[in-house]
Amino acid sequence: MEFKPDLTVDSSRYRAVGTFHTHPTHDKFEQGGLGNDSFSGGDLKWAFENLKGVHIAQGAQTQFMVAFTAETPANIDTAEIKRDAHQRLNELTSSAG
Repeated sequence: MEFKPDLTVDSSRYRAVGTFHTHPTHDKFEQGGLGNDSFSGGDLKWAFENLKGVHIAQGAQTQFMVAFTAETPANIDTAEIKRDAHQRLNELTSSAG
């Protein structure tokens, strides 16, 4: 599933500066103690490509935040970020049980 938030706002009064979404706890993760899902590779890829602002994800008991600043590199390989994040998640969940 690809993360694509609805950023529709009244642009005469507002501008989107970030996103917030939840990550429901999955049984597969709970069994290995990994119920606090942070950003997925797809979440990060979308953020880099679409809205460089503040992004918050709510895990089971923990909030995770990514904030873009003037120091954030302009040229980032988003496909590599997504691939690396998914690879790490697979490593963690396969060793969890």
